[in-house]
Amino acid sequence: MVLAIFLFFLTALVYSMVGLAGGSAYVGILALLNTDVRYIPSTAQFLNIVVASIGFLNFKKHFDKRKFKLIVLIYFLGILGVIWGTEIALKENVFFIVLGVLLITSSLVTFLKNYIPRINFRLNHSFLPVISFILGFLTGLCGIGGGIFLSPILFFAGFPVKEIASITTLFYIFKLRCWIC
Repeated sequence: MVLAIFLFFLTALVYSMVGLAGGSAYVGILALLNTDVRYIPSTAQFLNIVVASIGFLNFKKHFDKRKFKLIVLIYFLGILGVIWGTEIALKENVFFIVLGVLLITSSLVTFLKNYIPRINFRLNHSFLPVISFILGFLTGLCGIGGGIFLSPILFFAGFPVKEIASITTLFYIFKLRCWIC
């Protein structure tokens, strides 16, 4: 139990410093602790709310109000995706397969972001709300916060790193608040 508390605290500390909430790490820790799969998404989402709130306080000054309409649309469609995704109860083996595929894909995208600028790839901002809906749905299925996916997408769309941190942490707060309601 003490080890679990330490791991959750360490995860929260590290993730909040970079504008993420740590949902994927919480899911992993809970799975390693043999937590019943029914409780993993809700526990991870709760921890995301707490850590995202702390992260947003750290990065809120970098929130660009000129992109407010785009960001609200990203939030709105992302939240709809989460709500839809959380309504689907996956069997344990399917849950871990979907989670594994999502995390491996995110790792590959994060790895590739170092090479994308060299090939001059930029994601058009008009695609971001649709992508947000898809990511929201997938993260709703597994209980992870989604910043692990949204951050690289915003990076590919040309957003500065600290602005991405402010957008993703605020997104967690809105998204997760709606998920709980």
